[in-house]
Amino acid sequence: MNDQYAMVFFFRSDCAYCHAFAPTLKQFTQANSLPTYAFTLDGKSMDQFPVPIPATPEVSQLFFDNPRSITVPATF
Repeated sequence: MNDQYAMVFFFRSDCAYCHAFAPTLKQFTQANSLPTYAFTLDGKSMDQFPVPIPATPEVSQLFFDNPRSITVPATF
């Protein structure tokens, strides 16, 4: 399955819902051998994703209709 699919996760380090969801997401992706692309909206990391990818405007536009109004956590 990991050759065809990946998980994309957008978060903010100050988002309580992101912190609550991250352990479940990490466990699911590891159990299913899914690569995970964790994008940070505030440039900071989380325990489960210590080296996140900065969410550039270009990346945000690929996933959100209105990149100026992103609700997190968001997964794709």
